[in-house]
Amino acid sequence: MTRDPIQRRVHIDVELSRPKSPKEQLPMVTVVGIVPFDAPKIADVAPLTLIRRSPHLGPEDLYVEHVRLSSPIQKVLLPSIQARVPSKLRSALISILTSGSPEVDFILARGPELQPWDLALPSVVEMISSFLQGCQNSVVVFPDAGGPWPRVFSQTTDDFERMSRLHGTVHMYAPHLVENYQLGFMDAILPADMYQADQYIKTLQGADVCLCSWSGNQKSITEHGWKSAAAHMAGYMGGRPSYITQSLINHKIPLGKARKTNHSTARLLGAPKEIQRHPVLDKSGILLSLDHKGRFGVIQSELTFRNPMYEWSIPAVRTVKSIHLALRRAADQFIFAPVRETEALILKAAMESVLEPFYNSGVLVGPDGKGPPKVSSNPIRDRATPMLSVDLSAQIKPWCQNLSIKMMVKQGINLEIQET
Repeated sequence: MTRDPIQRRVHIDVELSRPKSPKEQLPMVTVVGIVPFDAPKIADVAPLTLIRRSPHLGPEDLYVEHVRLSSPIQKVLLPSIQARVPSKLRSALISILTSGSPEVDFILARGPELQPWDLALPSVVEMISSFLQGCQNSVVVFPDAGGPWPRVFSQTTDDFERMSRLHGTVHMYAPHLVENYQLGFMDAILPADMYQADQYIKTLQGADVCLCSWSGNQKSITEHGWKSAAAHMAGYMGGRPSYITQSLINHKIPLGKARKTNHSTARLLGAPKEIQRHPVLDKSGILLSLDHKGRFGVIQSELTFRNPMYEWSIPAVRTVKSIHLALRRAADQFIFAPVRETEALILKAAMESVLEPFYNSGVLVGPDGKGPPKVSSNPIRDRATPMLSVDLSAQIKPWCQNLSIKMMVKQGINLEIQET
């Protein structure tokens, strides 16, 4: 006689939330941070969120885990700005999900004596960089770069140590962001003096990084200014992958719930109606202007620090990186191909097929501003290093940026890409 199925024992796996996409899918948004050494491992508390993790060799060794979070409920797994050692990781998760991204990947390091803002330490960079390779073409947020962050908004600071930590984080991760076709986002820290701020910004020149900050009235700044503007910007981009080639100026980012504050008019006596925009950020970074009701952050600028300065906007950089990555994936198939004229022609056809969608959408044109991009391929029968060589010349039409790429597919070795 068969038992009643209702009376059978069942095993139910309960977790805070499960990822919405398979582990193999590359993330749109990645957050890099450091958690307390004695904090519970997320992979142990919620195993289904785990993407990968480093071997935990001993109690004193650095440990990194890569997890995918998709629900505000999971904020309890991350440290907050109210902790004994303040961190923006918890608020970054909420900001990214509120701004439109369905999920976000976290690369979290931990080690003895590590503080959340120690991101530029060589041992930390070495471990985290290996995990960034699995997040190609994503936007990468560093919420605690330049910390410790105060619980109130401050657009400028004369704290040399915090500016130095931000500077170190930018330059330590810049090569890895380029290598993995990523764009970094951090919150701005600038000197109050305009000349010093301009000189400080110039020291960040050449990195594929954006500095983000807020502007608005005293009430909205008090309610939302403590959040990471970089996280809100990245979350908005992560929720709209089709906007890669489109400008984000004047787009409205939802901010979610505001901090509860006592809006005493006496507290605002003598204060300016609106926090003045930092002119250095206005022309070289990202400013989010808070509306008077504190519901949205309006994107006022979208510049990166990529060379030449003041010319590369976010959509231009992301478009170029998408093209580079698509070309690389196509060329990787020819690493073990024979170095012959036939393979050179096939490689040329593969490159043209990769570029065709960009040309059809009007993003990419020939170097003269008309017609399709120019592609040529030749076999180089060098005895020491035989290779297939590809030359690409084009123009990114919306921004009139010239693009010249030389690819060398070295037989049985690797692929090299040079942007000239």
